[in-house]
Amino acid sequence: MWSEVLFLAALAAPSGTFRCEAMEIAGLPAADAATAVAIACEELASVSRHTGAYSVSVRSLGESVVMTVSHAGAADGRSLVLDGLKEVPTAARRLAEAVVLGKPIEDTRLVDNLVESEGRELVTRPGSVKFELGALGLAAGRSTGTGAGFSLALAYDSPTFAIPAELRFAHSSSGDRETSVFSIDTGARYFFSRRDTSPFVGGGLSMLFLSLSDLRNPDRYVFVEDSHWGPGLYAEAGVQIFRLHRGRMSPRKPCIGFCDGGATRDSVGKHANRNFENKTCCRKSNCLQTTGNRRDQRMRARVGPAA
Repeated sequence: MWSEVLFLAALAAPSGTFRCEAMEIAGLPAADAATAVAIACEELASVSRHTGAYSVSVRSLGESVVMTVSHAGAADGRSLVLDGLKEVPTAARRLAEAVVLGKPIEDTRLVDNLVESEGRELVTRPGSVKFELGALGLAAGRSTGTGAGFSLALAYDSPTFAIPAELRFAHSSSGDRETSVFSIDTGARYFFSRRDTSPFVGGGLSMLFLSLSDLRNPDRYVFVEDSHWGPGLYAEAGVQIFRLHRGRMSPRKPCIGFCDGGATRDSVGKHANRNFENKTCCRKSNCLQTTGNRRDQRMRARVGPAA
């Protein structure tokens, strides 16, 4: 077998200062191996302009073929794993350019000369994008009652963590006082187990809108105590069930807090009551306090006599 390979390779190599020979052949039919070496030698002669001494090795690896080209007697070989001998013509040109011109094999890639091993699908860890729809309850503190709302979210879920992006809206009312909350949240969740049911904790950043109003029945006056956007933080804890199914359920308790001037306010509920009781609206570098008649002139809006 070796004599046949060397003979065919010698036929493919032009005379002169150029020399190309088979170094190692393993696990391939002699005729196929000789043809592969001859193709590689032709490409080496073309790229090197018929100068230099080179060696070619062709070995089988299961259903694949490993082709290696190097300078004779040197350890500067370049290799490619081929999906069979049919890829030899494509690989031979790239290997010849890499060895003769001293390039890494990666620098010989073009849009039309990749081999199968370079275009295979990447193996990734499991994960999926989930759509979430939820119902939520709102408790904003004393005298504002309790209410309800809904949430919409997209989340990337993996066995150990999730990255959600969520919209929340809720409204509560108790007699004359009303509270509305809208938030845009993003953060992360960590799952403590890979089983079908797992507790989790999470947290992140929030952009929060809070609107508070107080309607006084005797004279039908409306007092708007606070209504503005602000950055915030949120934390949550819960349990996710049916994790082995496509549809999952996650009972959880979120807590959202305003951030103002670098500090986090007590909570949505306490912030609301503080404003109602102190009649004060404070923001970063802008604090307005109104009392007596001036407060009536600036913040009251008469909507009609009581029925």
